Amino acid sequence: MDLYNKKKFHQFFETRPIKCSYLDGRDEKRLVLSLKYQSDANLLNKLTTLGFRRNLDYMYLPICNSCSSCISSRIVVKDFKNSKSQKRNLKKNSHFELVEMIPNAESRRYEIFKDYIK
Repeated sequence: MDLYNKKKFHQFFETRPIKCSYLDGRDEKRLVLSLKYQSDANLLNKLTTLGFRRNLDYMYLPICNSCSSCISSRIVVKDFKNSKSQKRNLKKNSHFELVEMIPNAESRRYEIFKDYIK
């Protein structure tokens, strides 16, 4: 994906090693982009597709040299098949049920998310 805006480049910064927010006793580095002065409406979608995460007015991507434990994975749902251990786990926990507690919560959550993004 092209993160080049015809008017300007997006400036990414690499952090110094900081305490890992996922694994105790480890350090992490991040590739960071400030969203404060960005005008590209599609930038959030582009970065999210590339694995970036959002924290307030910043998007970041973990870039640790010796670890990939916190890197998210994408699964093609239509091609997914449960493994034997997943099938056993589903059978063992089949007595649990999902109960919708708040009707129409998805639309309210989406509205809150849209406000957050603005």
